[in-house]
Amino acid sequence: MNTTGERADDPVRCRVTVILAAHGEAETPGFRENFMVGHRTLSHVAEVMPLPAPLRLAICTMGAARKRFAGGEGSPHNALTRRQAQALDEQLAGDEANAFRVVPAFGSSLPLVDSLLEGDAAEGLSIVVSMTPIDSHLACGRLCHLLVHAKASVGEARVLARFWDDPDFIGVNVEHVFSHLQLPDNSGRCALVLVMHGTLVRDAKGRVPDFHTGLQESVVYARRLREAFATDPRSPFCRIEIAHLNHDVGGEWTRPTLEEVLKGLAAEGVDAVAAYPCEYLVDGSDTVGKVAAALATGGIRQTQRLPCLNDAPGLIALLARRIQGLVSEQMDAPGRHCDACPLTSTDV
Repeated sequence: MNTTGERADDPVRCRVTVILAAHGEAETPGFRENFMVGHRTLSHVAEVMPLPAPLRLAICTMGAARKRFAGGEGSPHNALTRRQAQALDEQLAGDEANAFRVVPAFGSSLPLVDSLLEGDAAEGLSIVVSMTPIDSHLACGRLCHLLVHAKASVGEARVLARFWDDPDFIGVNVEHVFSHLQLPDNSGRCALVLVMHGTLVRDAKGRVPDFHTGLQESVVYARRLREAFATDPRSPFCRIEIAHLNHDVGGEWTRPTLEEVLKGLAAEGVDAVAAYPCEYLVDGSDTVGKVAAALATGGIRQTQRLPCLNDAPGLIALLARRIQGLVSEQMDAPGRHCDACPLTSTDV
């Protein structure tokens, strides 16, 4: 990976630091690491919904202890994000006009996005890539907030987001699924389940959340992805369903859940199911843990958990194109923080 951001043989128009800002998960089953990751995550959540400190402490302690005594392996999330950064760095190395340096950072594990924005990475132009397809207060919104309060010159930093609204991103997902699909296509009873990260719909008192949850964006994204698979002539699927992985705090979450969808498909006699975590850019505890567990107990005869995009060439190429385009825009119109703000669409 290029660590200097400089090139000795070509004149450089702009020095650019690209920060892949992912959620971050514990890489080991150790108590301390899992506690710290959980505590940072819940601290972010507490910024937008009631989550008292004693409750956060109890949740983090019990969660970390459970993982410590259960043994097993840690999450691959961070390692896969580092692989994405390396692949993107190599992809951008051929740029003739700009010198790129790509670094991974996380919201809940080390190195923290906050620290990079306030440190050396903030020198020159910084592009912070929100590594989640859905825009919300807790995703790209938090990154914009960090930029406003960072020591860096705000005119030299941008957030790259809005993947849910990118037709090319939809195409990358479709090609990825068909390149990994291994279920039989001749049974006539094969279903595709698009697994979304759950979204809060109403709080514990039945009120609509007063912060940007990303619910409308997720609905549009899921619909477009579903339509893309349904109209693709390669599709062997008799059904294409949307399912959600929800949390158990905060109130009412999106439905149906993955378990509910699988139960329904099994009752209808569906023989095979492929589950694709389409709202996750890298595999992590949700995809290798929760999705796999739901498939194992869902009552479907044949199942396949499709991998996330991870460092798929199509995703890396898409990221490179959008980053290079954003650099050109910044040269012409400095001072903006986000590539698409306010986050609106005619389809939302």
